[in-house]
Amino acid sequence: MRFLYHPDTTITAAELETLALDLLAEIPIPGVEGCSFDSGIIRQTLLRAAVDQKSIRAVTDTTLGTYSDDYTLAQLHTVPLDELEALYQKRSAIETAFRTMREARARTSTTDPTVRLVFILVSFLLRNLWLIVRWGVLATPRRGGRVLPVWFRFEVFGEWIDHALDETLRRKWRAPTTGVGIPPTYSQLDAG
Repeated sequence: MRFLYHPDTTITAAELETLALDLLAEIPIPGVEGCSFDSGIIRQTLLRAAVDQKSIRAVTDTTLGTYSDDYTLAQLHTVPLDELEALYQKRSAIETAFRTMREARARTSTTDPTVRLVFILVSFLLRNLWLIVRWGVLATPRRGGRVLPVWFRFEVFGEWIDHALDETLRRKWRAPTTGVGIPPTYSQLDAG
């Protein structure tokens, strides 16, 4: 958080990821009774789904450092709805936020209102963080206001967090093969 108030250095993708996860720490995830889990991993999965605009399943299928999609969603079902509503009331500029909010909303097919509200809340939190970083840290002060950086669009912000999460969640960069290869009969077709 130091670089938000004293931006005398550069800001990195890892710092943006940390800021976003600190915001998501406000979302209480009590979890299913009797299950031990790391709520940080749940929040990282949720953040990845939001910035990539993917489902929880798509994230858990392509990373090694996450729980299964069923387990993650089971933990998200335990979030207290009244506490979510209180956090939702803290959002700002709702009228202008919907366009960028949709650019950071995880996909889901669940009908559970709690999980859907968690996804919407995460997208608003990310949008607000982007506005703070863009205006407070990256904008150039000048007489009459600040000059906002044109290059730091919301998509760039999401890409930076996504890049940092690649390392954090150990994204899968290998896929198992069959070991068989292309049948020899197809080599005749490659007579170019």
